[in-house]
Amino acid sequence: MLADEKLVPICIIFLLSIVGIFGNTRVALAAWSLRRKSTCHWLIFARAILDIVHQTGHFVTVFQIFSGMDTMVRKTCFIIEFLPFSAVIGTSVMTLAIGIDRFLGFYMPLLYRKLKVTVYISTVYLLTTVFAVMFMLLFLFTIENMNEETLCMVGTVVSKAYMFHFFYVMTAIYVLTMLQYVSIWVTSFKRRKELPGYMLRIP
Repeated sequence: MLADEKLVPICIIFLLSIVGIFGNTRVALAAWSLRRKSTCHWLIFARAILDIVHQTGHFVTVFQIFSGMDTMVRKTCFIIEFLPFSAVIGTSVMTLAIGIDRFLGFYMPLLYRKLKVTVYISTVYLLTTVFAVMFMLLFLFTIENMNEETLCMVGTVVSKAYMFHFFYVMTAIYVLTMLQYVSIWVTSFKRRKELPGYMLRIP
């Protein structure tokens, strides 16, 4: 029988994962239906799919706890969580890509309209995959003991040798993404009277 201190957080993780998968599935379907209207919808679709894959990784921990398995061999855990944690890494890159897409569309609309969708989207997808696989390989080759017993979670795949490198890179990506959106917001606010729809008012 599960101890209360384990039951509560595991139940929360399980419920959040279910909500996350449901919500991101709806986002993915919506983005897919609008994919012909904007390249950004291709990126939003990909990010939602990556989030879904990430959320599935939490079910491993839930199953492990509820089945009474306190630990799992790290090698087995790494194999199981390879895709979910790759999705975690890919999500950060895709978030940045969405920010860059909005940045280009706002500040360089003429250049943005000339982009070839197939080449543009394929390049973003490829770079995201390469970035995620690169980190996963670094983790794989620097984990000291693949045979040790551990509680299998999505973040278990991170090696101690590259833990801080990973943290700094992820932080830099998200800070850069936020700066892009802040820049767009500030510029939009300053030019709000020039933007379409400014004079529209709901009666």
